[in-house]
Amino acid sequence: MKIKPFYIAPAIIFVAVIVGLYIGLGLNPKETAFPLYDQSPPEFSLPALVEGQPDLTTADLMTGQVTVVNFFASWCAPCRVEHPYLLQLAEIDGLKMIGIDYRDTRETAIAYLQQAGNPFDLIGNDANARVGIEWGLAGVPETFIISADGKVKLRIQGPLNEPIMKRQVLPLLEELIP
Repeated sequence: MKIKPFYIAPAIIFVAVIVGLYIGLGLNPKETAFPLYDQSPPEFSLPALVEGQPDLTTADLMTGQVTVVNFFASWCAPCRVEHPYLLQLAEIDGLKMIGIDYRDTRETAIAYLQQAGNPFDLIGNDANARVGIEWGLAGVPETFIISADGKVKLRIQGPLNEPIMKRQVLPLLEELIP
């Protein structure tokens, strides 16, 4: 009996889809490479969150210091969960902390930081999400670690937590900060 091609083609397509799903679903999106890895971050300029403070620009990331850039919002519950870890990072000598307030109002963001504590050296206000889009944000919170030579070395999508701090963030910072 001869097998007809139109019976084999669907079977081959089905197997290919199953194999593709198996491989794709096995990947952890938080651990896969991202477009900014080992690249300079996109050029940007944002108004300061607090009036009278300097605007935040890409130049603030290129100061020869290891820098943490954290996108956050006062309305974001996971941002509140990760906040103690940001305060912990702010205590590390030689580490610059930059916050980017995402799709938020100045008043609520300032009130949130006054209540929870401000871990940031500089804070920009990305009210219209333009910079977040340029950085490829999936949502908030997201945290980036930038080396002293201005290259993005790590991206954490979602809130910082104890396992992420112990396995990824702190070991990388120990490597990057002399």
